[in-house]
Amino acid sequence: MKLLKYILALCITISISSCSNNNSDVPFFELSKTNIAGTYNIKSLSTNAKASALVSNLSVPVSTATSLGETFQVNFSLNADGTYIVSGSYVLASTITPSGLTPIKETTIISLEDSGSYEIDTIDSTITFYSSKENFIKGTFKVLVFNETTFYLTQDIEEEVGQITTAIKTNISFTRN
Repeated sequence: MKLLKYILALCITISISSCSNNNSDVPFFELSKTNIAGTYNIKSLSTNAKASALVSNLSVPVSTATSLGETFQVNFSLNADGTYIVSGSYVLASTITPSGLTPIKETTIISLEDSGSYEIDTIDSTITFYSSKENFIKGTFKVLVFNETTFYLTQDIEEEVGQITTAIKTNISFTRN
């Protein structure tokens, strides 16, 4: 019986020590202007916003909003020289919920015709977009996924208008044509 316990312990030790995460055969795809250059389709787009006001040093919720993009017919081209062009249209379904009131639902067709430039920060894994019209993509986005066929961006920003502060989270994913 002692021999059986010894053999069992040895087998468990060997199986645990032989497990490793050896992904050396998976090539690393570096985030660079050369590697990201190409034409992309939008796979998904979502935005969540929470507005609050400061009342007597307390943050009071004012409203929430969610938007989901769908039916994308958008061409998004990133060039190796750090410029981009976007054109097309998509449907944006939004729900705005003022605190204590009934949600307001709205569906809008968004038409795009924009261009601008972008910079990549490989240390922080971010892309900053500078839009000429600021109607599609602007500001700094964190790159969560980047490979030969897909990249996924997220952005968390805060905007203040008067006494209202709005926290906005945007997620966009793209697939290469």
